[in-house]
Amino acid sequence: MLIPRYSIRWLLGLTTFSAVVSLVLSYAVRGHAWAIGVTSGLWTLVVVAVLFVVAFLFAWLVDQVAAGLRARRGPGGSPFGPQQAGELPFGSVPQPQATDTPPAITG
Repeated sequence: MLIPRYSIRWLLGLTTFSAVVSLVLSYAVRGHAWAIGVTSGLWTLVVVAVLFVVAFLFAWLVDQVAAGLRARRGPGGSPFGPQQAGELPFGSVPQPQATDTPPAITG
């Protein structure tokens, strides 16, 4: 669906909400303390919403950069799978030798 469907009820509600906000803003401009408080509360909600959007975009950007670096390293796989010696951060770690006997049970 390319064009969202809006009902008349939804549009009338939005118009009523906008009228109430405009009325409170007009009282705030006139200097009423309660209206200034309500207006500052509404602006706080707007600022918090903008900060949430900025935080999301920053996290998305970090994820895109990390995905680009992962793609440049080569084919992915499980981070818990076997690693080649050159991929380990502190050099190669010797692998233990496989044995045919189970470990001793002490207790």
